[in-house]
Amino acid sequence: MLKKFFIFSPFFIFALNSFAAPLPIAPKTITPTIPTSLTAQPTTQPNAAAINAANAANAPKDLNAPNMALAQSLTQMQNNDVRWLTSNIGPFLALYTPDKTGNQFGTVILLHGNEHHPDWPGVIHTLRTQLPEVGWSTLSIAVPNYEYQPPPAPGAAPIAPPTTPDTYISAVALIPILTQRITQSLPLITEPNKPIVILAEGVSANWLLAINSTLADPRFRGVILVTAQTAQDSPPIDFAQLLQQQPNRFLLDITSTQDFNFAQAQARDVTARRARSDRYQLITVTGSVENFNSPLFLKQVRGWLRKRLEGK
Repeated sequence: MLKKFFIFSPFFIFALNSFAAPLPIAPKTITPTIPTSLTAQPTTQPNAAAINAANAANAPKDLNAPNMALAQSLTQMQNNDVRWLTSNIGPFLALYTPDKTGNQFGTVILLHGNEHHPDWPGVIHTLRTQLPEVGWSTLSIAVPNYEYQPPPAPGAAPIAPPTTPDTYISAVALIPILTQRITQSLPLITEPNKPIVILAEGVSANWLLAINSTLADPRFRGVILVTAQTAQDSPPIDFAQLLQQQPNRFLLDITSTQDFNFAQAQARDVTARRARSDRYQLITVTGSVENFNSPLFLKQVRGWLRKRLEGK
């Protein structure tokens, strides 16, 4: 059941209708039985074996149902991308797909939209599976479910922090959890001198802007926002200050002319122009969300990566 937590756009509604996954939307409270196949992890990637061995002692519990179903489906297809990683509220799913060319340029971390999963049809699945074919490994991380929660009334007890990965949480609670998940996923990326780019879709793009300055690993070189949406209770973001804080980080902003948040993307573009930033770029896709699943969209992302980061 979708939560009314921020201003819906035609893009967002169409995206849900057009790319409805065959997997069910997670209920708020579940206690599934975990197939043993989910804890059997491939050992082809350096450091992955150690991470998976540590996770094997703690089989996932109370996890988001679509993530579990996705992991089981991929495992049954003998797909080696599945990883279960740990966080302070329990295990979470990550899908690591290594470069398939033998000439890797870097890694793109993917953050899916709200109430989706790390292989959601459309933008996430397309980039997760196609970028490794052109020299970019991908790491798609499960993002916690978000819903707007009004602040406590004066004198009331604060909202308790989440205790399981299946909890719907506020922006204030979600942002540090997502930061931790990104940090916990970095050992899967073993290349010491290859750039890392983070791409986020929908409201997850808002979280990415909020945590961008806290990502201190020098390998972080780029940020890609795809139809960024603003959550009602998210902290304010000073975009001009963000550009100044990360002078060595490139930022690509992809939006649709049919998105209600199109004006916000235009405002970011104006801010970057006033700041004379040559590291920000706005790409406007004409039409509906279908264009974000087209060969042209993949070509635009690939072209930006090539221009800004490949071989640098």
